Amino acid sequence: MPNLITLGMQTAYHDTVLMRGEKVTEHFAIAPALTDIQHTPVGLAGGMRLVHLPTGLVMTSGDFPVEKLRELAAALEDLPLRWDVLGLYSIEQARLFWTTYARVLGESFGHMVFSPLNHGGEQR
Repeated sequence: MPNLITLGMQTAYHDTVLMRGEKVTEHFAIAPALTDIQHTPVGLAGGMRLVHLPTGLVMTSGDFPVEKLRELAAALEDLPLRWDVLGLYSIEQARLFWTTYARVLGESFGHMVFSPLNHGGEQR
């Protein structure tokens, strides 16, 4: 039975949007993709996205099967990263992140929405 929750998804033009999604691991959920176009109401874009629960950041773009998003969430949880906070990661930690993303989804790094290198803070 899916663990359905209400989560906040960060958008570029509409701040945080509350959505229903399926919590698949401690720090990740799968939720419907949103349209996020300036001067246009938020809507459903089709497809699903992996969302980092503590921040609401959308971790994927593109259309991936839900099974692949679940696999990615589990693989990311296994990395030696603190997912309860968002920090500035070392090059080695970022490499682990990107390598895991590419291995699970078969995607190049350029299609990634979320990057741990793009956010400030301290990783401990």
